[in-house]
Amino acid sequence: MADLPGLIPGSHLNKGLGIQFLQHTERCSVLMYVVDLSIKEPWEQFNTLQYELSQFSESLIDRPKIIIGNKIDLPESQKNLPKFEKYFKDLSVLPISAKMGTNISKLLKIIKELYDNKDK
Repeated sequence: MADLPGLIPGSHLNKGLGIQFLQHTERCSVLMYVVDLSIKEPWEQFNTLQYELSQFSESLIDRPKIIIGNKIDLPESQKNLPKFEKYFKDLSVLPISAKMGTNISKLLKIIKELYDNKDK
């Protein structure tokens, strides 16, 4: 698992911590995108992450993925979740609240299942 807080627009061009962070993703069998649902257009955050990964390595886009919509305890997030889901019809979003603990046990179960089945 890799945490990519330094993944910013232009990372594939080695802006910010760029390539150093992107190289971590190559060792990951599943990508978990944590999207802040409370921002104005959270789908743009996801699009940016997808774009930067695709520019680094096309194969990363085809890896299994989990989209985690964080901050579901906030009204803005509850408003944005259906819009996000509509924008990405083919992908499911697990809404969580790290602060309140909402759906954290469900997320851990999904992660465990993915880990247990990674070599099958």
